[in-house]
Amino acid sequence: MSGITTAAKLKELNPHVIIFIVTSFMEYLDSAMEIHVFRYLNKPIDTLRLFRNLKDALRIYNAQSRQIAIETKSEVYTAYTHDIIFVEAREHKITVYTTNGSYSSIHSINDWVNKLNGLSFFQTHKSYLINLKYVCHFTHDTVYLYDNRFQAYLTRRKYTLFKNTYLLYLDSTK
Repeated sequence: MSGITTAAKLKELNPHVIIFIVTSFMEYLDSAMEIHVFRYLNKPIDTLRLFRNLKDALRIYNAQSRQIAIETKSEVYTAYTHDIIFVEAREHKITVYTTNGSYSSIHSINDWVNKLNGLSFFQTHKSYLINLKYVCHFTHDTVYLYDNRFQAYLTRRKYTLFKNTYLLYLDSTK
């Protein structure tokens, strides 16, 4: 089985797997990009580039696999950060929306910003902290999330920073 075929099978089994292709054959680049490998590295390996890319991969892996406690008034739930779609502050109530349901958190939006700092989250508005992973599309004032099931406000002053951050995020997940 070729490396590309093996990588495609691994992606089928686990869509979150981070795959590097290391080869001296450029003709496999298109096939590697079709299955969204993390990085395509040419031989001979540039050690600095390899370590920089490994560091990026570890950052993404840790962000995806990190568990976090969601405290409500009566219970504590555990969720993976990659399952959090967004956090919303509305009428003095904080709601954490996940792929498994929503939870009323006892923590402030600022607490959530600090908890999720350095991960794939962006505060689009004082009331919204979104996971870039679930962005479907966006306009100058709204971000659509999770197959367009949710919307988050996007302030005008944050639009350019959000757009650039989102494009960098997409580039890092290729």
